[in-house]
Amino acid sequence: MVSQNLALRGHEENLNAENDKNVGNFLALIKYKYQYNPVLAKHVQHAEQNPGSVSYLSPEIQNEFIHILASTVESKLLSDIRKNKYYAILLDSTPDLGHREQLSQVIRFVDVDFQTKNVTIKESFLGYIEIHSKDAANLEKVIVERLKSDEIPLADCRAQCYDNAAVMTGHISGLQQRICDRNHRALFVNCDNHSLNLAGVHSAKQDPVVVTFFTTLESIHSFFSHSTIRWEELKRALPITVKRV
Repeated sequence: MVSQNLALRGHEENLNAENDKNVGNFLALIKYKYQYNPVLAKHVQHAEQNPGSVSYLSPEIQNEFIHILASTVESKLLSDIRKNKYYAILLDSTPDLGHREQLSQVIRFVDVDFQTKNVTIKESFLGYIEIHSKDAANLEKVIVERLKSDEIPLADCRAQCYDNAAVMTGHISGLQQRICDRNHRALFVNCDNHSLNLAGVHSAKQDPVVVTFFTTLESIHSFFSHSTIRWEELKRALPITVKRV
């Protein structure tokens, strides 16, 4: 009897988990929370019994909640940055699944708590900026406008950090030089991770064994990816996916 009860309970939990998965994360969280909150439980019960009533559980309301939370977090981060005055900017771009170029904006600053006398280096991710051109002039315009809208003076910038792409690091018309022309105190620092990655790539190209290995991997991917039939055979034979080098 005990084993049967445990089995039934496990089956019920699986069904609940499946239902939670179907209704979405927000409604699943509400369903979990109202077990411990009588006020919320009463509200949800009223909404279920009166389909035409205002429930505040619609997708539009969910998006508004997310927007409010995001705005609150962003305001707090910007407040901390402004309070500590000097900062560094870290930027990098990459295409998303929708083939839109997204520029990530990160601000690094030294947070000083004068009451506890603690000094902490912090990095705050402020969001993504969709860009339509990756030339240095357009990137400069986007960054200057975003800093202005965030009310973070460019004059207080003391460092800028990007990858090693020529459009970012160029000493004549690259982004870092354009920012330096606006504020000569914004010193440019190469990203160590990108530098290490490039060093590894160039070092690997000097070793015949490594070159042969990666060339073989590329050939395998090319062979199977150019035929849907061969790709299906590969998927049936292996539990992993072959990717481009």
